[in-house]
Amino acid sequence: MRVRIFCLTMVALALSASAVASLPALGNPAKTVAPEPRHKTTDGKGLRRATFQVTHASCLSCLRDIERSIRLTEGVKDVEVGIRRPYNSVLIYNMYETSLDTVFAPIRKRGYDFVNISEVPASGKNAVIVRKEQKPSPAVDTLLNGE
Repeated sequence: MRVRIFCLTMVALALSASAVASLPALGNPAKTVAPEPRHKTTDGKGLRRATFQVTHASCLSCLRDIERSIRLTEGVKDVEVGIRRPYNSVLIYNMYETSLDTVFAPIRKRGYDFVNISEVPASGKNAVIVRKEQKPSPAVDTLLNGE
């Protein structure tokens, strides 16, 4: 009986080891798949800055849930949803990876809406959301201005 359990255990280990070795993330070079090429965003190309106001939200929890949902959308680089009326908000996203309709659609399904939407290319200082508690950094300003 012990020999049988030992043999079954060894077979199970051998099978799991071969399954793990075939996973590309664990370093089998023969099975490695090249990742999809993405548009580079380090130079700011494709980045957009959208400003908008959230409507039909009534509590801090709702607003934080909206912010979290937007933040988890692929292509979104940064977002801040205001917590005081009229809930002014800012979103930085890559237009090659997502669109405003894609970002807002799941939230609209929950009964919230967005008004006064405007967007501009995000470059320089427009590519960074400076929160009220943050003070501008001379190092960041030098980097953004290319000085």
